[in-house]
Amino acid sequence: MALLPGTKKSILSISHRGASKYAPENTHASYNLAWQLGSDAIELDIRETSDKKIVCSHDDDLFRVTGQKKIISKLRYSEIKDLEVGSWKLKKYRDEKIPLLSEVLSNAPKNKKIFIEIKYHLQRVRELIKIIESNIEFKQCHFLCFSPDVIAKLNEKAPTIKATLNLRPDSCNYDLKKIDELIVKSKSHGVSLQIRSLRDVKLLEQIKKLGHFSIAWTVNHKVLIKNLMKTKIDGIITDDPKKVITVLKNI
Repeated sequence: MALLPGTKKSILSISHRGASKYAPENTHASYNLAWQLGSDAIELDIRETSDKKIVCSHDDDLFRVTGQKKIISKLRYSEIKDLEVGSWKLKKYRDEKIPLLSEVLSNAPKNKKIFIEIKYHLQRVRELIKIIESNIEFKQCHFLCFSPDVIAKLNEKAPTIKATLNLRPDSCNYDLKKIDELIVKSKSHGVSLQIRSLRDVKLLEQIKKLGHFSIAWTVNHKVLIKNLMKTKIDGIITDDPKKVITVLKNI
């Protein structure tokens, strides 16, 4: 965790779907590599099988990572647990499987954090909280979601776990007032903002000046990383933790 010059504030390096530049996303290999590289946190996505098992996967459709037309939400966990999801990235990862959320949480180092992105369809919040409670400390977890309604529901059902709203700048027409209203209305801990340009960085800087917790996604370009550091951002989500950690160390 890197400290900003002249402050006691730190910037979290958050590995997107694990160290996904180097290993297959949302697998044990990717998460473990992120920890080995020194990431402060990982970001992961969760999906629910037809028999209500919560697994780590960005897509409901597994074709992109398996080459097979398999839909997580329509299949039992027993029907997908042995699918190979690593060789699309590199042949050496051909033994990687789809992990259960509980497995990933229980494997996390004690001093690290996990940002859990929740898709719109996930309704079983109580069951999700039970999985977290059984495998990791609440303070190590942080929810992310694009839906203000889901963020509000998470705040109601799990007030001890921070929940932050995902936003794309263009979806709000770069309207700072509208973004602030969304954060307040959903009782979001802050905002996780997509960053693709210096204009996006400027918007995030304005959000940060309002006093909101702010993280950026998914940032892999050194120029953007350096400019984000100047905003006193709270965290940077990246596919390339090596690059972000190197830049942060050279503040």
